[in-house]
Amino acid sequence: MLPRQYRRLGFRTAYWLGWLVGGALFRHGRHSHIPWLANKILRLAISTGLLYGFWMLLNWAPLWSFLRPFGMSRSRTGFWLILTAILLWVISLVRILFSRPKAKAAPGPLPSTTPAFQEALRSVPEVRFADVGGLETEKQLIRELVESRLKFNRYRKYGITRNGILLHGSRGSGKSFLAEATAGEFTLSFRRVPASELFLAWIGETERNIRAVFAEAAAHVPVLLFIDELDALGATRQAISAGSDPGGAGRSFNSAATQLMDSITRYREVSQFVIMAATNHLDALDQAVIREGRFDLKIRLDLPDEPTRLRILETLFERKPWERFDLREFARRTPGANAAKLRALVDRAASFAAMEGRKVEERDMRRALDEAGGKDRPLVQPVYWHELVLEEHTEQDLRTLVRLLEEPGLAKRMKIEAPTGVLLIGPPGIGKTRLIEEALRRAPQPFVRVQSPPTLHELLQRLAPPAERRSASVALKGAALAAMRASPRVLILEDLADAGPRTYRFLQQLYYLPEASLVVTAVSRGRLGHLRKLLWDPAEEIELKPLAAPDAARLFDEAAAMYRLERLDLEPFRRQALAAAHGNPGQILAMCHMAGLPEYQSGGCVKFLPLRIDVLTGFVA
Repeated sequence: MLPRQYRRLGFRTAYWLGWLVGGALFRHGRHSHIPWLANKILRLAISTGLLYGFWMLLNWAPLWSFLRPFGMSRSRTGFWLILTAILLWVISLVRILFSRPKAKAAPGPLPSTTPAFQEALRSVPEVRFADVGGLETEKQLIRELVESRLKFNRYRKYGITRNGILLHGSRGSGKSFLAEATAGEFTLSFRRVPASELFLAWIGETERNIRAVFAEAAAHVPVLLFIDELDALGATRQAISAGSDPGGAGRSFNSAATQLMDSITRYREVSQFVIMAATNHLDALDQAVIREGRFDLKIRLDLPDEPTRLRILETLFERKPWERFDLREFARRTPGANAAKLRALVDRAASFAAMEGRKVEERDMRRALDEAGGKDRPLVQPVYWHELVLEEHTEQDLRTLVRLLEEPGLAKRMKIEAPTGVLLIGPPGIGKTRLIEEALRRAPQPFVRVQSPPTLHELLQRLAPPAERRSASVALKGAALAAMRASPRVLILEDLADAGPRTYRFLQQLYYLPEASLVVTAVSRGRLGHLRKLLWDPAEEIELKPLAAPDAARLFDEAAAMYRLERLDLEPFRRQALAAAHGNPGQILAMCHMAGLPEYQSGGCVKFLPLRIDVLTGFVA
C-alpha cells in the first residue's frame, strides 16, 4: 500500500486535473442548451471547487519546502494568497449571480454583407455523411480534400494546397444536401450563399458583396462556404467590343466574375476554410472560374442507379418508424428518380401512416408509388403490341429491342452486341417517332426526347448575336448530357437531318455516351445521304429497310377502336377519311381522334372532317 503522503498527492493531483478539465470543457463546449438556472449552478460549483483546490494546494507541505529558499513562508505569504483567492471567488460569485442570459440575435442580414448572408454564425448542421445514401466514392474524395484544409500544417510541409469542391448535376440530385452533410461531418460552420442574390443594380456593389461574403466567412473558421447556383455568377464572360455594351451591363457582369475568381484564389489559402459550389449547368460556367487552382475537385452527381436508390431508401427509412420490409422492389420500380423524388415518395408514404398513428408499412409505400408514378411524364394512353399497325419484320425488331432494354444482361448472355443506335427510315407522316416512343414506353427505362432540331437550326440562322447562337448550341449539348445522366440512357432525336451545320458537333457529344446507351433517330429516305457519312462508315455495306406506310384500312379500324367509335355509323366517314388522308397514318389518327368529340357527331354519324394542319401537328410524329 502506498504511503499516506503519496496518496494525498495523488488525490490532490486528480482533484485539480478533474476541475481544470471540467472547467475548460464547460467554458469552450456547447452549453447553450442547458437551462439558465442549471447553468448558474454549474458555474458556481466549478468556481467553488477551484477555490477549495487552491486551499488544498496551500496546505501542501512540499510546496512551502520548495518556496522557502525564495523567502516565502506559509504563515505570511499563504495568508495573502488565500485572501486574494477568496476575493477573486467573491467577484466571480457576484458576476455569476447577477449575469443575465444573452439574447439571441434576430435573424436578418449582416450590415456588412448582402441579404444572402442571413446569419452571422450558423450552427453546424446535424446531418452527416451517414445520412447521405450511396455516393461512397464521392464522399471519400470530399473527405480527403477537407482533411487537407483542417490539417493545414501537415500538408503545407509537402507544398500541397487543395481547396474548392464543385458539385454539378441535374436538379434534385442532392448537391445542397451533400454540401450540408460535409459541413456536419467535419463540424464546420455552414454558410450557404445563393450566387444570384449577390447581384445588385449599382455598379461596384456586386464586387463589394463578394468580398464581404468571403471576409465574413474567413472570420469564423472553421467554416464551409457554399456558393449555390454558381452559374448565375460564374457564367462565361461576354466578349465586349467598341460600342457593343452601351449600358455597361456586360462590363459589370465580367467585373463580378473576375472578383469572384480573385476571392477564391485569395481565400483558398486560409486554414480551415473550405470553398464549395454547386451548379446545374456546368457547360455554362467560365472555364477560368472552375479551373484547377480554384476548384481542385469536381464531382458529378448522376441520377442514382438501382443499388444507389436502394441505399437512399434505406437511409430515408432509418429516420422514420417503419415495419421493416423489402425495399428492393421500390428501388427497381423508380428508374430515373433522383434523391429529391425518393425523399418525397418516402415522406408521402409516412404521411399515410401518420394519419393512422402507426408505423410505415409496405402498403403505404405502394400507395405512394401508385399515386405519384408517371405523373411527371406525358399523359398517354397505354398502347399494346396488337394496337400498333406494323409489318411483321418491323414488329419483331422492335420487340427484340424492347426485350434487350428490359434485360440489360441478355445481349451478353446471347453473345450478341447490344444495339447503341436505332435509325428509322421512311416517308414523312408514317409515325416513325411515335412508333419508337410508344415502343420504348413499354420498357422500364427513362428516355430523353429532343424536340425538333429544325427549330434550333432556324434559331441559329435567324439570330445574329453570338450569345444567342451559343444558347442553341448549349441546348443541343445539354440534351446529350441529360441522356448521359439518365440510367439507363435512351436519347430520341426527331429528324436529325434538319439540324443543319450543328449536326456534326451534336453527334460528337453522343460519342461520349457510356456503354448501354441507346440513341434513336428518325429520318426521311430522301435526306438519308446527308447523315450517312456521319452515322456510319460510307464504305461499310449496310442493308437499309425503310419503314413502309401501314395498311390504311387496318389502321383506320384500329384507330376507330382506340377512340371508341364503334357505336357510330362509320362507313360514310371511313370512305371520306381514307380518301382525304391518302394513306397518311398521322392524318387518319387525327381524324379519328376528332370524330370521337361530340361536336363532330350528329345523329349517330360523323360529320365530314376537313384536314386541319393546326390539329394534325399534335398527332403527326
